[in-house]
Parts: sequence; C-alpha cells; structure tokens
Amino acid sequence: TKVVPDEPVPEIPGLIPSVPTVTPENPGKDTPVPYTPEVPAKDQVAVVNYIDADDNNAIITSSDNLTGKAGEKIDYSTASTIEELENKGYVLVSDGFPAGATFDNDDNTTQIYTVVLKHGTVPVTPENPGKPGEPINPNDPDGPKWPEGTGENGVKRTGTQTIHYEGAGDKTPSDDVQTFDFTKKMLVDKVTGKIIDGGEWNVTSHTFGYKDTPVIEGYHADKRNAGGSVVTPDDLNKTITVSYQPNGKIIPVDPNGDPIPNVPTPTYPTDPT
Repeated sequence: TKVVPDEPVPEIPGLIPSVPTVTPENPGKDTPVPYTPEVPAKDQVAVVNYIDADDNNAIITSSDNLTGKAGEKIDYSTASTIEELENKGYVLVSDGFPAGATFDNDDNTTQIYTVVLKHGTVPVTPENPGKPGEPINPNDPDGPKWPEGTGENGVKRTGTQTIHYEGAGDKTPSDDVQTFDFTKKMLVDKVTGKIIDGGEWNVTSHTFGYKDTPVIEGYHADKRNAGGSVVTPDDLNKTITVSYQPNGKIIPVDPNGDPIPNVPTPTYPTDPT
C-alpha cells in the first residue's frame, strides 16, 4: 500500500510553508517542511497637493501622508481644504483626487494627487467700492485687506463748478452749482490683496457750460454770463464770482452843481437783455 499523494501542509498563522503539499517517496519516513515568517505588506503612501496656478504652480498646502494597504480605498476628501482655500480667495480650477481612489502596490513610489486653484478677483466700482483696511474675504478676517486707493474716492470723484453771486442784497441769486462725476473700475486680487488693474477714469477732464447771469432790476453785473470751468479728477472744485453793483441815478443839480431838493432822482433802469 501507499500514502495519499499531494497531502496539504498545515496552515500556521504568521508562517509561510516552503511547499504547499507533500508526496513522500517513502511512506514510512517523516517529511520536514520548512516554514519562514510571513513578511507583512508595506503600507502604501499617497499625498494630495494643492497648487496655485497663478504662482508658478507653487504648493499652497498638502495633505498629511495618507497610508494604507495596496488596493484599499484612500480614506480622504478634498472638500474641507478646498472650502478653506476658497474662503481665502482662491477659486477651484480642477480637483485631481478622484472619488474611490485606491492605494497602488508600488512600494517605491508615493502617489501624488493634485488639486489646482487660482486667485479669485473682485471688481471695485462706484456702486461697490472697497473698504481700505478691512478684510477682502469676509470668511477670512486675518487675510488680505482692501488696499489703499480702492475706497469710494478711488473710483468716483465729483467735480463741481460753483457760480457765486454777491452784491445785490436780498435780491442776490443763490449759488448755481453744477457737478460732474469722474468714475472708473478697478480689479483686486482676493488672495494677495493687490490691485491688478487700476483702471482709467471715464474722461480726463470735463468742461462745464456757461450760465447767463440773472437780470436784477436796479443792478448791473460784472459778467454777462459765467462758467466754462475745467475740472479733472485731481482738480475738482472751481468757483466763479459774479458781483452786482447798484445802478447810478440821475441827480438834478442847479448851476452851482448842488442837488435840487425835492425832485425825482430816477435810478438807471437795467437793460433786461
């Protein structure tokens, strides 16, 4: 008789047999089967880098080393870090960490995943000026601040021509005030707080029109009309003064040049045109 061939060797936890089965040539002789300690599989390593496309792809931040066995799902999500960076003014371009990503079986290579972001920008307009010194990003109070020059005066300036009338007592007209708004748009980097585009004023200068001087009976003015002032964004306020003086009178006098008493002394009438 003979023994059964290909007899499986015993399974021993933590040890690996040199052969899976034994078929002895001599059924009466024992067969030594060497076992060696099982070498545990190495942990695989993965890293997620968040890079700045507007700064030569510099790394903004990275995940810690993510470790696990080959074939296991990588237990990580980019959502919270992306949200944190968006609060700092970044805008997501692409998320290179796929859902369901698993560890590879290459012990010599770290798996690198890349999330690409760029700098967000914010326009500055007369309707929505900046607030110099205050945070640009409401959810990042310690982050970049609005730079100087982005406040209301940086994007809107009002030029004024004032025609000031004087000299006619309670008949003196009120000041005539005309205005013109210089406006422009700017663009600010939400990550760095720097002005990307300082913009241009809608016009470099403005010339106001002329206004006929109001006629006041009994007075004459030193200007038939007034105006024509030129204002610029850096020279905004111009004032022109129109002075009235009372008209003279006809004074009847005797041959000696003395006023004749108790006679009319009519005032020169003002030409209405």
